[in-house]
Amino acid sequence: MRNLKHIHLNAFLVFAVYCFNFSTAIAQETDDADKDMSCISTSSIKQVDIIDNSNVVFRTGVNDYYLNTLPRVCNGLKFNDSIMYSTSTNRLCNVDVITVMDKAGPDFHTGPSCGLGYFASISKEEINELKGNLGSE
Repeated sequence: MRNLKHIHLNAFLVFAVYCFNFSTAIAQETDDADKDMSCISTSSIKQVDIIDNSNVVFRTGVNDYYLNTLPRVCNGLKFNDSIMYSTSTNRLCNVDVITVMDKAGPDFHTGPSCGLGYFASISKEEINELKGNLGSE
């Protein structure tokens, strides 16, 4: 009988630890969704959309978008420009730099380089609203 109580107590403790870990993971996901991220995976970047000289949107999935608001205005960065970036890891982070690619005839030349900010999740609707607000200024 003593062994049976011991087994039930162990099973209860395992279950309690599982529930605690599960609820902590859910809370962490909720907290993370509200926080800006310092990096995104370069292999997940599908498209880059320049909004203006301070805002760049990175699409990482069908409906996954991240707005990067640059910490300083990037003179020379304009709507629909092309950019390049280089990292030593497989992540693009808020400490990395983007470089504007200027089209000169059939070739591209490097333009100004600008530091990135943090990445914030943004919806397609919010992107359209941001573009609309900029167009009305």
